[in-house]
Amino acid sequence: MNILVVDDELVNRRILVRALSRYGHCDTARDGVSALELMQDCLEQAHPYELICLDIRMPKLDGQSTLKCVRELEKRFRVTPLERARVIMATALDDPRNIITAYDELCDGYLVKPIAEESLEDLLRELFPDLRPRADSQHPPQRSVPSGNASLVDAEPESEQRPRGVPLGKAF
Repeated sequence: MNILVVDDELVNRRILVRALSRYGHCDTARDGVSALELMQDCLEQAHPYELICLDIRMPKLDGQSTLKCVRELEKRFRVTPLERARVIMATALDDPRNIITAYDELCDGYLVKPIAEESLEDLLRELFPDLRPRADSQHPPQRSVPSGNASLVDAEPESEQRPRGVPLGKAF
């Protein structure tokens, strides 16, 4: 499975990549603009993302706007509803307005941070009933588009802080 994790917080990206990499190749992006660059590249190469985990509060282009652009890109590339990426909003925002907006823009799931591994696994089984871990699921390589740079280099600083409100041991 081809997976994209989009979050402006390094720790959140790493948590999701660690949980999802056993199911496929994970790319990461820090913001919606970078995510759309990666998505377009994959669509052009006929290797689209099957799963996108998307934060809502991000710089440059927020998650709700990114989701809308994802669906527009899929239409432009003639991706059918059955073939489209499954999008999970992975966010700290749990207010009804954001949840309704996300589903109106055709997200497939909504998880509130900190995300319990069991909740993520349950949603993945619902979205992909035949999903099984890969045989080579140890630590596959990932690519990342740093904000404002279209090169496929993982240039994220190691020193980013754990986001406020995510206690150790709560998420995974």
